[in-house]
Amino acid sequence: MKTVAQEYPAPAPQSKCPRELIPIVTFDWLLQIGLASLFFASSISKLMGNPVVIAQFGKLGFEPYFVLGLGILEVFTGILLFIPRVAHCGGVLAAMTLSGVIFSHSLKLGISFSEKGEFYLLTMGMLGLIGAFTIIYRRRGELVEIMLNAYNNIRKSVV
Repeated sequence: MKTVAQEYPAPAPQSKCPRELIPIVTFDWLLQIGLASLFFASSISKLMGNPVVIAQFGKLGFEPYFVLGLGILEVFTGILLFIPRVAHCGGVLAAMTLSGVIFSHSLKLGISFSEKGEFYLLTMGMLGLIGAFTIIYRRRGELVEIMLNAYNNIRKSVV
């Protein structure tokens, strides 16, 4: 006669349950979607030729064509954030773009707390930069792999 343990053996322990990964993947997706929507919303005013935006870039010394190019770059960054294989590149582009936004608003244009939208734009830029750095940190393995492949290719071509 079989014992209970022999009749109903305990299931083998599994390495990671997919249910444990759901919160991590959901956080990553929500972060990427939020940052991409920030970039899409910001690009609309640039691509539509908003005179206020063009005037702000004029204060910085840029032509209207630069504003159009930056709008296209923001759309491209938003699209990269939606594609999992290249989301790390979207994070790097987002960090570079938002660093320029924060630099220009804080040092060149000045921060005006009396105007409605200035503080809001700076706050969104800072939150976006934190989100971009979080994406870069969470996908750092993919970036290290790209850098190692580039280093190995350069090393092979030199030798």
